[in-house]
Amino acid sequence: MSREHIGSLSPIIRRIRLQLLCIRAVNRLYDRWPTIGILRHLRASVKPPLIRRPPNAEAYRSKLDSLMSDGLENVGCYMCGNKKATPVGSKEGLSIVRCNDCALLYVSPRIPERRLAELYDSSYWFERMQVHGYASILERVTWDYWDAFDRIREIREFRTQGRFLDIGCSNGALVLRASQEGFCAFGYELDQFIAMIAGRISGRPVFTSDPLLLEEGESLDGGWDVISMYDVFEHFYNPRRELSRVRRVLRQKGLIVLETFRTDPPSFSEDPIKHEDTKPAEHIYMYQERHLEELFVAARFRILSRRYPAGPGHSRIRYYLEPA
Repeated sequence: MSREHIGSLSPIIRRIRLQLLCIRAVNRLYDRWPTIGILRHLRASVKPPLIRRPPNAEAYRSKLDSLMSDGLENVGCYMCGNKKATPVGSKEGLSIVRCNDCALLYVSPRIPERRLAELYDSSYWFERMQVHGYASILERVTWDYWDAFDRIREIREFRTQGRFLDIGCSNGALVLRASQEGFCAFGYELDQFIAMIAGRISGRPVFTSDPLLLEEGESLDGGWDVISMYDVFEHFYNPRRELSRVRRVLRQKGLIVLETFRTDPPSFSEDPIKHEDTKPAEHIYMYQERHLEELFVAARFRILSRRYPAGPGHSRIRYYLEPA
């Protein structure tokens, strides 16, 4: 999908927005009368399917080859600095190792950080999704919007209004839902084409320039009351730096919602290479729960709540954090 297709997207996005209106209407009825059986059945009947396809490992191969062509960089353990690690295996031509001291799983050698804009261009949301058997960014809008109802319900347990920033907002489904629930919502995406899609779907501003770009001592007029990062943290090359930057633009009573995966459950630890979250071109650090919480405490955040969206035995973990 290229920028030349922008004009052809208009009817697709109009159809998507009509679908989202129907989903919203059904969920609003259910929220108002959750005990009425027919509404439970209606809600279940209109729930969008999560599209999955057979993975196509060759769909993104030429892009990966290009990204790795000018050299990979060797790194040590991000958590403890140890340079000694034990090989775990390889995937997509990249090696995964385990730190001999703190057991962090990480990718070394890895794609250099300077190539990230190319990695996360618009092809990531189309061709790259095929590698994992996932739906494209447009095919999954209705699913993401449906999921956003539960995400915003949970966020409202902690904050109910204010300036809301969704970092890595993808198709803008969460930005749309947050704005419908009274937040002044914005999104952020690296690629201009993807940001355009997110803005058209959400009807809200979506940044491509970095909304956290503050030097030490600067301040942002207003700041953010809620910053959400779903499936973003594992992509950071320097998570301490990013947490520090987030803290500087977050209001004192602000909230961070951070969802990622952890390597503690047996479903991951028994065979890390085969796990679906092991994507070494993207997920350069694969944390245990204790690693994540060490980073949060060091960045002066307090953990308000720790949740397991898919159950305690699953790798998914969601944190609600506020400045300590």
